[in-house]
Amino acid sequence: MAINISNRFRNIQYSYKRVFVNFISLSVLQGMNYVLPLITLPYLIQVLGVEKFGLVSFATSIALYFGIISDYGYKLTAPRDIAKCGGNQDEINKIANVVFVSKSIILAFCFLFMVFLVNYISPFNEHKLIYIVSFFVIACQSFVPVWFFQGVEDMKYVTYINIFSKLVFLILVFTYISTPEDYYYVPIFTAVGFFISAFLSICKIRSKYNYKFNLPSIDKIKIGFKDGWEIFLGSAFTSLYTNSNIVILGLYTSPIVVGYYTIADKIVSAITGLFIPFNQAIYPFLAKKYNKSKYDFSKITLKLTKLLSIVSIILFFLFYISNESIVEFITSEVNSTVVLLVSIMSLRILSSPFSNLFSNVLIITGNKKPYLKVMKLTVIANVVVVFPAIYLFESIGLAIGFVTVLWLHTIMLYLNTKKISYEKV
Repeated sequence: MAINISNRFRNIQYSYKRVFVNFISLSVLQGMNYVLPLITLPYLIQVLGVEKFGLVSFATSIALYFGIISDYGYKLTAPRDIAKCGGNQDEINKIANVVFVSKSIILAFCFLFMVFLVNYISPFNEHKLIYIVSFFVIACQSFVPVWFFQGVEDMKYVTYINIFSKLVFLILVFTYISTPEDYYYVPIFTAVGFFISAFLSICKIRSKYNYKFNLPSIDKIKIGFKDGWEIFLGSAFTSLYTNSNIVILGLYTSPIVVGYYTIADKIVSAITGLFIPFNQAIYPFLAKKYNKSKYDFSKITLKLTKLLSIVSIILFFLFYISNESIVEFITSEVNSTVVLLVSIMSLRILSSPFSNLFSNVLIITGNKKPYLKVMKLTVIANVVVVFPAIYLFESIGLAIGFVTVLWLHTIMLYLNTKKISYEKV
């Protein structure tokens, strides 16, 4: 009896330790994703100018659509399925092969569409190179198997690899970008960084986890597409009320307006991004907990909600009182437009951690339809609120409208999660 209790305690301790280690690794990884752009941001704005920087940001926003398509929900379904394998290497290999092959198929079709876009559609045909190269950024990023390491709950290796690749990007930017005409080097160097990450990460899963590539059957690929369909739609809907807003802003205004908005967005995203590694690290743990005890799962979810509430409120107030100094540090001036945008968009700090947590809860509990319904309603709200706001008030209208939509999104997710937690879980 005493031995069983002792073993159970050790297992629980080990489980929480893995969550903590993965959280630290993901925090470092996410931190690099946001801190490094903030290091290069002042330099790129100064060298390229706001107009060229806005053009690069616009091309990136277009390429992100293809990123959403190539992910196809695998960033959530793959870690969940791998975590459920319990270390069965054959099953893990099968899942990984389906993901890699499916992504390759999707990217091939996406590339054909991008070629059509830059050759026949204005304004994309005016800057063909920047859009093509931006596509290859997404293509290289798609093959970085973060989902694999997340599923096996061993994030430290991919973190080391990504730090190395980001440092390579940083060195290339400061070494080779020196004039506004060098703007197309930004996506090229970003693609180089992701290519290094993908290559080294795949080498690691081959050596440590004995990953072997075998062409999966068509039936397996179909099952993978079917399983990820609703999550893909959710991601697509998310893109429609996040990424599309910058595209619409770029079509209605100028690269300069897009540049100012992008600067403010990157500053705020550096703060909201702090919550992403936490939700990513806790996701496989919650999936396992739900399978073992729905009651414990419900209790943990409630505790996490309270914890995130406290942390987000503290971060919001600290950021709000110092946002002017942060803007001056990033842009080398107190630009009133950027300061106003940052002040408005800082309200995202209070809602951001919960949208990810509540989405994960809905997916883990198998409630994909309510999740998809919330996404659809959010897109509708975005069209009704944000698009007219952009037309009338440009970047300021986008900031106010987007914050409003994000809050509506979070509230709808909360209501659905509360219902599931207390009635079904």
